[in-house]
Amino acid sequence: LGDKLRRLVQVRDPDDGLPHVLFSTSGQLGGLNGFNQAGLCITSTLLMDRFHPGVPNSGWLHAHIVQTLLQQTASIPDAVRLLREMPRCGAWSLCLSDRNAVRLMYLEYDGDQLWERTPTNGCFFSTNHALLAEHLQSVPHGSRHRYERLDEIFSSNGHDGHSAEFVQSILNDVFDRERGRVVRHPTMNTIRRSDTQASIVMCPGSDEVWVAQNFKAGPETPREFTRLSMSELFESADQAEESSEPADGRVMHRFVLRTVEQPLPDMPTSTWNLYGPVVILGQGKLAAELTRRLSSN
Repeated sequence: LGDKLRRLVQVRDPDDGLPHVLFSTSGQLGGLNGFNQAGLCITSTLLMDRFHPGVPNSGWLHAHIVQTLLQQTASIPDAVRLLREMPRCGAWSLCLSDRNAVRLMYLEYDGDQLWERTPTNGCFFSTNHALLAEHLQSVPHGSRHRYERLDEIFSSNGHDGHSAEFVQSILNDVFDRERGRVVRHPTMNTIRRSDTQASIVMCPGSDEVWVAQNFKAGPETPREFTRLSMSELFESADQAEESSEPADGRVMHRFVLRTVEQPLPDMPTSTWNLYGPVVILGQGKLAAELTRRLSSN
């Protein structure tokens, strides 16, 4: 849908939990990526190689899981404990980072099954296939190409101490390994995919997050990232809550689309006003009816 699908930054300040920020699109419940005021950050990927045909098991949508973790937990151990207890459906991965923790936590789940790993390096990356769970389907070519491209970049630059600018350059990368060259436009093989909703770099240690949308630009004109202050986002939510209390007590406005009965305009009984010879090609009921209609006029 391109730019017709509006990207959103949700700043939420619930009465019964931690203030948090979610990155989503219009109409989406929760979000796949976000962070909270305690410094916990979550990013997600869908595991395409764990697809199950048929009716999925009952459980919470992944976007709601991410929202609940950010709202109710302030650390990686607490988030992992809560995730274990949640009713889950689908197959997803989560990468948890915390400004107060030394190591990341990487998890994959497929319904009731859950796999966990604490990476030994300060850097960890994944795409749209499982790294811990068994492959139930073949790994999508695009996901494999993106993962191998990430491995190339990080192997040549080390695995620790990467700047926000360096990560932004990775998210702008349009080298297609299948074609063996930098391509003019993003594909499903490039790190910056053709269907990327947004690219996000979260830096809780420096109180900043960088966001870029996926507009059409080539390698010579990479997307520019916009810097947002994490603390200012939470302050803006507090100010909005104080200043937006309506006088009539309403908390929202709802717009509903309804069908309204409307009579058709009066039409003449016959709209035929044709003159001159006619050639009808073909046979059958339609040709016979068309001949009859033309003959009657």
